Amino acid sequence: MNVTVISGLPKWKVLCLLPTAFKGWHIRFRGIDTYTCKKVEIDSEQALPVHTDGEPVFLQRKMTAALEPDKIRLIVG
Repeated sequence: MNVTVISGLPKWKVLCLLPTAFKGWHIRFRGIDTYTCKKVEIDSEQALPVHTDGEPVFLQRKMTAALEPDKIRLIVG
């Protein structure tokens, strides 16, 4: 799972840099860091809106996301 962390940038600058993400250029800018991991835990001082696959989970201060092996099985044929 790739996690992108943006820190120390004003919101207007984040909006201006957003189109660069389509070609992967966003990682070239100071204040934008990308990490690869199997699990991420996010703790925030203030409650933030959270969506999972487009479904609202509402405001949360803590969130955990993880990759689970063998959780999707496909039958082809």
